[in-house]
Amino acid sequence: SYFKPIVGATVLICIYKALGTNRFAGLGIDSIQQALNIPASPFDPLVKAICTALTLASGFKGGEFVPLVFIGTTLGSALSLALPAAPGFLGALGFAAVFAAASNTPLACTLMAIELFGWPIAPYALATCSIAYYCSGQHTIYRGQRKFAR
Repeated sequence: SYFKPIVGATVLICIYKALGTNRFAGLGIDSIQQALNIPASPFDPLVKAICTALTLASGFKGGEFVPLVFIGTTLGSALSLALPAAPGFLGALGFAAVFAAASNTPLACTLMAIELFGWPIAPYALATCSIAYYCSGQHTIYRGQRKFAR
């Protein structure tokens, strides 16, 4: 029972040492805030997703909300490198869309985006969250919803 957490922790430490940073450990609030101001690296969401998956698969406790916020915000922000839109705008949409897809709650995530980023984001958040919800199918991170997802 100790083997899995020891191996998982060792792999995570090796990843952090190889990257030369701890920014993917913990909540990453500074990275989320930074991504709303300047474009994030396209590798940030992928590395955070891998580190979060390893953490949870190793048996460690972890949340789902903040890692999804990190992944969505940095993914949206990184898209500003290729799309003609501000990193803050795309980061806000990524934040809402990734959580909408993961939780199967596009309307709640649209309202959350409006509450956090203001009314001007409403039509974009509704469209983005709806598309993300449609693309995710009946999959959800919440067990209580799974019985209704038929």
